[in-house]
Amino acid sequence: MSRWSGRSLAFVGWCIAAGGVVAFPAAALWVWLADPPAVEVTETGAFFGEAELNQQVEVTLWFFVVGALLGLVCGLIVGTVGNRHGVVTVLAVLVLCAVASGVSAYVGIAVWGPVGPSQSDPGPAVGDVFESGLRIDSLIAYLGWPIGGLVGAVAAMTRWPRVEDAPQPTVSSNTVLGNETFSRGS
Repeated sequence: MSRWSGRSLAFVGWCIAAGGVVAFPAAALWVWLADPPAVEVTETGAFFGEAELNQQVEVTLWFFVVGALLGLVCGLIVGTVGNRHGVVTVLAVLVLCAVASGVSAYVGIAVWGPVGPSQSDPGPAVGDVFESGLRIDSLIAYLGWPIGGLVGAVAAMTRWPRVEDAPQPTVSSNTVLGNETFSRGS
């Protein structure tokens, strides 16, 4: 239970809060970098071709890249600050990255993503441009944050001061029992 002191729990709590805070600029960066596909509506409908589908893959890839880079920075910071918490630091980095990954995806898609049509909108007409919304097509993209965070934490932890082992007491060659002295090797 010594690893879970009040300070360690407070450290994890601060990391949870930091994950929520850093998720907003991460979502803004992702929305800015991602370029969701757009197609023109024809008489037969709106169909995404190969180029548009590649663009959708890029949207997911940008989420992974932004998460990995910001996770790396967060891992470096938490790993540097958390040297007195030991193993709890790794958990704190993972929790921070999980919160940041989930919140940045939600904020990017639901809050800052392209706005969909309203209820009163009759739909797109021929010649209109239809833009796909932001979405993450692979759950693997959510791993960008924790991967970057753990790499950053390991890099920071390599700089932690080494704890030297306590010196072992030396055993003398003479042993005293009661009033008699026994000597080894004699």
